Amino acid sequence: MGNDSERLLREKAGDSAGALLEAKVAQFGGLLSNEAAARLLCMGMGVFAEEKVPLSSAKNSRSQFSFAAKITRVFPLQQFEGSRDRSLRVFVSEGGASATVVLWNEQADRFFGEISLLDRVEFRGAQFKSGEIWIGRQGAISVLEKFPITQLPSLKEGPASVRGVAYGVEQGPKGYP
Repeated sequence: MGNDSERLLREKAGDSAGALLEAKVAQFGGLLSNEAAARLLCMGMGVFAEEKVPLSSAKNSRSQFSFAAKITRVFPLQQFEGSRDRSLRVFVSEGGASATVVLWNEQADRFFGEISLLDRVEFRGAQFKSGEIWIGRQGAISVLEKFPITQLPSLKEGPASVRGVAYGVEQGPKGYP
């Protein structure tokens, strides 16, 4: 057993890991690689193997990965008609690289109170799909460094994180909220 999933399977299942792996490959008529079989078995046990990569290498990742980056833009929450599903896209950057990250449902909700613009965040359970990074259902987000909230009277030119109350909302140009 050579890859991370196989190593985790061996740690979790002990001596029965080899037999479990053979059975899973056989269940798929031999069409599954040992790596894919180990990943499925680990997922079934609630254990996930992923590589920690710099944001600049995310596009090259073929399996789940984790990375850390700073939140540089938060787009409007998307609610899907006829569904309770919702998604939120955030733009992140780190070390000269940048990307759009797609968050779903409960993970998207965390951006309304817990996680803010300019916070440095770690994303786990990420996959690169269609030019974006998606955080899967089993993924996780943790704040590594909070950007300090600046009180309005002490604002200076440059980036700032502020908190306030909106007393009204104006309709923007067509196509914008």
